[in-house]
Amino acid sequence: MRRPLHPDASLDRLDGVRAWFAARSLPLHLTLSERVLPGASGLTPVVQPTEVLTASAGGDADPEVRLADAPDAAWLALTGTAAPLVTSVDGVALFALLAGPDGAPAAAGRLALVADAGGAVWGGIGSMAVAPEHRRRGLATRLVGALRARAAAEGAQRVFLEATLDNRAARALYRESGFTRHHGYHYWTEPR
Repeated sequence: MRRPLHPDASLDRLDGVRAWFAARSLPLHLTLSERVLPGASGLTPVVQPTEVLTASAGGDADPEVRLADAPDAAWLALTGTAAPLVTSVDGVALFALLAGPDGAPAAAGRLALVADAGGAVWGGIGSMAVAPEHRRRGLATRLVGALRARAAAEGAQRVFLEATLDNRAARALYRESGFTRHHGYHYWTEPR
């Protein structure tokens, strides 16, 4: 279980957070964002370093990308996720499928439409997956483009997504699609 840090948290002011974890006999476990907690990138061990990337919404819709209000069995199988993990959104979630040349589902992704504190709509792209036998054929690029177009059609000006640093192929695809780094984060468990 994760507890949010107070807005004025700092690395030398974690006593309350430590106490919360200690009261539950748990090690201190944090998601450390370089935007929220300056100096967080210096804490080791760094586990699963991740970039948050953003781009403008918009572009052309792809008529071959099928969008649905709920994930079907093919979408869940391709992404390897469980429905409760992808349908709980404080906003609207749309589930995209793109068939391969054989007509079978080959690429899948999710678009979450959420409003920030100022009321601006953002499109969150996630759960991206391409079947191994269909990779390196441009399907992920088409899917990202379709999700960006749908985000704009739903009123979003910007979209965001996350990619772990070890997923070089995904990060390259997103950069080629116009995404830029917004910030990074990683997980950290305090050594006992």
